[in-house]
Amino acid sequence: MRRALVRFGGAEPDERLPGWAIFAAGALAGCTASTFNYPLEVARTRAVACDLRLGVFGCITSVAREEGVLALYSGLLATLA
Repeated sequence: MRRALVRFGGAEPDERLPGWAIFAAGALAGCTASTFNYPLEVARTRAVACDLRLGVFGCITSVAREEGVLALYSGLLATLA
């Protein structure tokens, strides 16, 4: 990743990365983590609010079956913003 940022930013390999590149790398890492963990957060919230018997993974399958897989990602854009 560092090599790609150095190449894209036009810096030398031994040179310190520009501030925008460090910020961009951190922002992309946060977005990636949020995207992968968001369905678990939605399922946890729905399991607590609705039916604790199913558990998190049972809630994920129930939501995906009844509302579609994209329902697990509803609200993600607001989180990423």
